[in-house]
Amino acid sequence: YYANTRRFFTDINEYNEFVKNWDLTFNLLSKSDFSAQLKMISSNDFSLLREKLNGKIEQKGKTQQDFIVFGFGVNGTSFYWFDKKAGTNDLIIFPKENNFEVVSYNNHDVFVISIHKELFFNALKKVGASRSSTLFNGKSHKLFLSKAFSSKFTKLLDYFLNSNLNNKKKNEALIETVVSTLIEYLYKADKNVQKVEKNKKVYAVKKAVKIINNQVDDIYSIKQLCAMVGVSEGTLLNAFKEKYKVTPSEYIKAFRLNKVKHEIYNTKGKAIFEIAGKYHFWHMGQFANDFKKQFGILPSEVGDKYD
Repeated sequence: YYANTRRFFTDINEYNEFVKNWDLTFNLLSKSDFSAQLKMISSNDFSLLREKLNGKIEQKGKTQQDFIVFGFGVNGTSFYWFDKKAGTNDLIIFPKENNFEVVSYNNHDVFVISIHKELFFNALKKVGASRSSTLFNGKSHKLFLSKAFSSKFTKLLDYFLNSNLNNKKKNEALIETVVSTLIEYLYKADKNVQKVEKNKKVYAVKKAVKIINNQVDDIYSIKQLCAMVGVSEGTLLNAFKEKYKVTPSEYIKAFRLNKVKHEIYNTKGKAIFEIAGKYHFWHMGQFANDFKKQFGILPSEVGDKYD
């Protein structure tokens, strides 16, 4: 089953009545300058529409349940998606919870592609992508499309919207082409995002370890260390867990304990509590417990000189 819709509206109430089945509401924020042009093709597991709006309009609502939804602006379009500014060639990936909020202005011109999750994930499998990929994790996402791809994809979508729907095989082939073209592009972008994230974590852990090695006496919190490295606490945590299988805090404590052990072993005539305090171990009972957990002996048992 394929439906083909082509409508022009000059009354926002009429437009709201037309789109109510999609649980959408359009509120006009400007004076008497509303118009809407809608082209849409839909089937049970796929829909494609091009929406052109005039007027300052607040759009709220929900997308269809069980559909993965994408939208992108063309022809100089600028709008706000939640709190993110989007424009021509920006691809919006709708969040899993299906809610959305858009503020649009004159000459708002967007494509919206809705793909049933079964069709979507089958297409993902064909390119070797996983459900947990960076761009397909259920969160809202904005991705800039290259001008070359945006131009090519716009032509493909317009061709589909202007096609004769009487040929079922042609329609199915066009749906497959649209879905595979979009997913293949996104999958390449996804791999680039993951590569950037991986490089960011490699950089973060390398710089953090260098700071710990050279300035451990100056580190009083993980938040401070993150500021020195220039990354978020989440990025640093993931970086250390990935490489060392310990948190940054655990790494710093182990580093300090090794420093204490080395200094106790190689320093004569210096009290253990002085050495421990030098490396931020102030509570001697807790320090002794931590030391024994780390090395299997008490600080006083290090080296023959303490026998």
